[in-house]
Amino acid sequence: MAGNSSARITVTRRVINNRIPQVIASITTNTQNAVDQTAAAVQEFASQIAPVDTGALRNSIYVNNGRDSDYASRISIASGLNPDMQALEELDPEFVIPLSGTNTGNVAVVGVGAHYGIFLEQGTVFQPPQPFMLPAAEASSDDFESLMRNIV
Repeated sequence: MAGNSSARITVTRRVINNRIPQVIASITTNTQNAVDQTAAAVQEFASQIAPVDTGALRNSIYVNNGRDSDYASRISIASGLNPDMQALEELDPEFVIPLSGTNTGNVAVVGVGAHYGIFLEQGTVFQPPQPFMLPAAEASSDDFESLMRNIV
């Protein structure tokens, strides 16, 4: 065996272009776009399949992503169609409790402003459910997953 010879290797790294900040910004923007696009799709489909009597229910379905909301215009239209409709308070995404335990800020609420929406969605002891929100959310889940796979 050879004696005590030691070899020394020197590695030098040089960062030519640090694109990490741009990648992070792109991920953030694309994630919010995916959330917004999916919320709009849920709103549109729920409005199409919601039970219709006066049209107030379907017109009271709104989206609030924390920056933009169509709540006021939707409630105005719905109230014009059904003056007896009581408008629920607008839900703010800031107060949404995330399932993952951390709020990333990429949240949108698709809500129903008509006070009787929950009774149609869930049913009562006097009438069977006529769901429109859950089917709309379920119908959009595959598209959302696809958008999220391609955010980078």
